[in-house]
Amino acid sequence: MPSLHTSADTPRSPARTIALAVLLACRTGDKALDNELEKRAMDGRLDERDRSLAMELVYGTLRRQETID
Repeated sequence: MPSLHTSADTPRSPARTIALAVLLACRTGDKALDNELEKRAMDGRLDERDRSLAMELVYGTLRRQETID
């Protein structure tokens, strides 16, 4: 059975990394979600597919926040 934990050698998805960064920035600071997502997607040079994934992860997490908590 594969481990749920990633090792230092495991490549990380840039879309997932950016989605997490956006969620944390918006939760801990006074950042506008759309602006933060756009800025980080451009800084991370995400292609359209990864940008869409990051957006879906962010909005999906926020839609389900009550369930997650």
